[in-house]
Amino acid sequence: MKSVTSLLIAILCISCDRPDGEGHHRNNTPLPATGPQQSISEEENGKRKNALQQQAESFFKAFSIALSESKAETAAAMIGQEHRERFLLGYRLWQGAQFLDPIVKRASEDGTLIEVEVSFKHEQNGGDRETKSLRFADGKWQLLDS
Repeated sequence: MKSVTSLLIAILCISCDRPDGEGHHRNNTPLPATGPQQSISEEENGKRKNALQQQAESFFKAFSIALSESKAETAAAMIGQEHRERFLLGYRLWQGAQFLDPIVKRASEDGTLIEVEVSFKHEQNGGDRETKSLRFADGKWQLLDS
């Protein structure tokens, strides 16, 4: 009788510690969720990234057009309120600049603040690639630079 009991206990212990047990990884931690729920969040994240990319492209296209005009107020309206005064003082340095090929590098969790790497060309100062920050406030994107 002792040997039957010992055998049953050994079998139970072995089956509980199997590394390929259902729903657990080798170290007995639950496996990450897979399936529809994970796919949806990845899909939503991709859609969000694409939407932010399109919005950044639209912003910099419109901003470049505004910088080509002779009125500083048009471009200044696209600058964050806390940077406008300084932007207006240095507008001559910005006038005629073109911002091209924006690529969203980072976004805040709520999607209202993004960092965008963008190329710029200027007739007098040549060109370069920089990272600019955009903030979504009052229903529009604003450049946080001056």
